[in-house]
Parts: sequence; C-alpha cells; structure tokens
Amino acid sequence: MLNKIYKSYKEEDGYIIIFLLILISSIMILTPLVARLTINELIISRNHSKSLEERYLREGGVNLSLTKGRSKLKEILSSKSYFSQDHLKEAEVGGSVEFSLEEGEKLRLTYGIRDIIDESSKLNINKAQKQELMEINDIGNSLAEGIISKRFFKNIEELTRVEGVGDIDSSTYQGLKRYLTVSSDGRININTAPKEVLRTLKGIGSALSYEIVNNRPFKDIKELKDIPNLGEKTYKGIEDNIKVNTKDFSFVIEVSLDDELIEERREFLSFD
Repeated sequence: MLNKIYKSYKEEDGYIIIFLLILISSIMILTPLVARLTINELIISRNHSKSLEERYLREGGVNLSLTKGRSKLKEILSSKSYFSQDHLKEAEVGGSVEFSLEEGEKLRLTYGIRDIIDESSKLNINKAQKQELMEINDIGNSLAEGIISKRFFKNIEELTRVEGVGDIDSSTYQGLKRYLTVSSDGRININTAPKEVLRTLKGIGSALSYEIVNNRPFKDIKELKDIPNLGEKTYKGIEDNIKVNTKDFSFVIEVSLDDELIEERREFLSFD
C-alpha cells in the first residue's frame, strides 16, 4: 500500500517537474520576443511622434509663409498704382524660428516664398480667342481649337485633357504652362508679361513687344502711346485687354528643418 502511495507521489512530482520545465522553456522563448515587440512599439511610437512633429512643423512653416507673403503683397498693392517685376522680387519674404527641445537640443525651422508669378502676366485659356492662343509658341490651329472645345478649365493641369498636349511631364505642357493661366481676369499686365504673351495682343508683334519690355514699368496703360510705332489705332484695339496692376499670384513655398527641405508646394493667392 505504501509503495503505491509513494509511486503516486513520484508520478505527480514528475508531472510537476515536466510542467515547470515547459513553463521555463516558454518564458525563455517568449521573453526575447516580448522584448523585441516592446522595442518595436517604442520605435514605432517614437517615429509616429516624430512624423506628427514634422507634420505640424511643416504646416506651421507653410502658414507662416502664407501670412508673411500675403502681408507683403498687400502692402505693395496698397502703396502702388502699378505692379512690376521688381515688386515680385520684393515680395519674396521668409524667416526662421528656433525651438528648444529636451537635453538642450535645438531645431531651426526656415520658411519663405520664392518664384512669385503674376498670373496676369499670362494668357487666360478660359477667355482667350483662337487667334490669341495661336500666337503662343507650340499652339497651332488644331491645338487652339482643342483648348476652346475643352473649356472651362479649373486649373492649368487640366490642359493635359486636350489632345496633343500630353501629360504634365511632356515638353509641350511644360512649355505652355509658362504662358497660360486660368487664374486671372483675362487682362494682361504689361509690366510683368513676357514678350511671348505681349505678342498675343492685337497689333503687337515682336518689335513692339520688345519695346514694351524695354520701357516698363508703366504707371498707366496710356503711357503705351509714348512708344514709337504704337499708334492710336493699335492702342484702342488693346486698351480693354491690358492693365498695369494685378491681384492674382502664384508662388512656391519652401519649408526646411535644420537646412533639410521638408515641404515644397505651389500656392495661389488672390486679392479682391
């Protein structure tokens, strides 16, 4: 009888030992796995926090750029009766902000606007007549008709819907977008328009477009009459299609964190 009891206890001890061995083995296997998971969670959490931090800094830089740019452009527009190429350069503003982090670490956020474009220096494809469109390089009869048939365009990228233009990376589109817009009232600012756009004005050929560029800035459209060979008839034919000021702009915003570019985008701004 005692032998049976002893044998029973011995079997139970064996089961307990086997159970403990399995438990210990499981702990040894799981501990590194849990540790790795915890480390991964920490890394993910840290990266997520860094990503959110960069996102907020990026948007903050964009907002600061827009605020400064809007303020500077408004200042120029309210103090001048005309808007010229020099004013575009003057409006390229920016700044920087320094943040102090834990353990004495510092971050510098740099922001600003550049490459400001007066949209009134371009030909508005939603308003231009066929002959005006055909004065632009690379726009022939069929392409001009294609542009007119696809109107109205919400943005210049929609120009790629026109057969013959190609996608946004095509040389045709890249060449055309320099001279075309959808963000203007249709009148051309003779102080900022390139010769290629000035030539779209009725009666203004290569020679007169060159003279206009050389004699600007103009404070009033009537000053065009002072240009030799630009007669009263030519002036009367274009006076409703030109101006010397603007209210529509596009520009590139750049935001950098410790000299590393983290955001670059083109924005549009219009003043009523």
